[in-house]
Amino acid sequence: MNDVKNILNNLVSAVKVGDSRKAYDCLALLLSEKPNLNASWLGVARMALLSGQVTSARKALALFETKGQKPFADRLQQLAMLIESGQVQLAFEKALELAKENPDRPEVHHFLSTVAMQLGKKEMAIEYAELVLKQWNTSGQTWLILASLEKASINSPILKRLLEVKNAIDGSANQASKSCFYAALCKVYFDLDDFEKAFEYAAKSNDYLSKIQTYPITDDSQNVRYIASQQSGFVESSPTKRKVDADNPIFIVGLPRSGTSLLEQMLCSHSNIIDGGEFNGMERASRCLTKGLAIGSRAEQLDANVVEKYTQEIRRAYLQYAHEKFGSEGIVVDKSMTNNRYIWLIKKVFPDSPIIFIKRNTLDTAWSCYRTHFSSGFAWSTSLESMGEYFSLEEDLNRLWLQKFKSSILTISYQNLVEQPEALLQEICTFCGLEFENSMLHFYVSKRAVFTASVAQVRENVHQNAIGFGKKIERELKPFIEHYRYSVTESD
Repeated sequence: MNDVKNILNNLVSAVKVGDSRKAYDCLALLLSEKPNLNASWLGVARMALLSGQVTSARKALALFETKGQKPFADRLQQLAMLIESGQVQLAFEKALELAKENPDRPEVHHFLSTVAMQLGKKEMAIEYAELVLKQWNTSGQTWLILASLEKASINSPILKRLLEVKNAIDGSANQASKSCFYAALCKVYFDLDDFEKAFEYAAKSNDYLSKIQTYPITDDSQNVRYIASQQSGFVESSPTKRKVDADNPIFIVGLPRSGTSLLEQMLCSHSNIIDGGEFNGMERASRCLTKGLAIGSRAEQLDANVVEKYTQEIRRAYLQYAHEKFGSEGIVVDKSMTNNRYIWLIKKVFPDSPIIFIKRNTLDTAWSCYRTHFSSGFAWSTSLESMGEYFSLEEDLNRLWLQKFKSSILTISYQNLVEQPEALLQEICTFCGLEFENSMLHFYVSKRAVFTASVAQVRENVHQNAIGFGKKIERELKPFIEHYRYSVTESD
């Protein structure tokens, strides 16, 4: 048997530098020899997922449970990774088993509540959330689930219950839990049209979150400036050709809370589209180019000769990841939040793929982002000032891409999507080379799992209720407006 420790070290090194072939070889050795790694199989699965090798990750997760009893925490981690590998139903079934074995562990009930919400099982999500709160009434994350599942009214008991545990929450040391709890209070007051209170609690939620997340604004600005400085090398390679199939995904670009999840859910209700979401396909597939660093942070990442060298490898890795996770018999919709940073590379790797930009009124988007609790990856949303900076950087890139790749990009507005969904979906289908299907208008009945902050909203019929809320709270959003380098009054 090969030296297992060396194989594991080589695997970690290969994933770190984006050497997917070496990572594949290491994974193949481990999976064929099946050494007794115990909980280390979870680490192997993590490395496989980072390198975009979903099948290997699934095999490693299966090997994790082949021998002996496993600690509760490890089994819970396995469930989370099963979901990341696309095995949502299996994770749910195993979580039900784990809950039966551990009826006094609120962590697994919280997990079940979360997954039930993602699967659209509202009543079950409430049931498990209530089980958590019976044992652990200061779980801010669970209060946020309850607040998210339905629109509060003046007669709803949720506000009274939240206020009853507020002092206990304030006395806890868990910053993440407190952030979630105040996001729940914000949500309830927003539902009740008390925007002053909603803003107060959004600010408190973000204050707690800012203590555990930091937005590297200087580095981010430098990365975007460097990407923009290389624009002379960005060329529209196929100005009129667009097609979608199993090897040419649809890319959605837009700020969080701008309608990307709604659009994706509508598209995924088409019979030719199998799935998608925020699976970070380009980020993982391009690790051979980025070496795991932020895109735009190194000169060689944008060097034309270097990019040319890795183009086919990135395409192969992306399609392997997408096909293994979602299947290879349909079109994938990629709405990863990092897509805007990769448009120049997407055009190089997938020149025939359509790109859809969705824009929403700037103040509406800003207010929605500020009051939404993002568990990770959106540290810029914890302050209005940093949000203004981030929105400006994204708009810088939007304008650059529309200048360079206009024929590949369809720009739509959230307002049109909710006011005239059929007409706009017909236009989108024509742009993508698809036939419009009425099922796209009934997206809310879909049983597919949704993992974004919009999980509750995409289970509802299309409505126009979210238009114009930013204007109602414009005074409180002043720090955002002052740091946003474009006009918020421009047509969106």
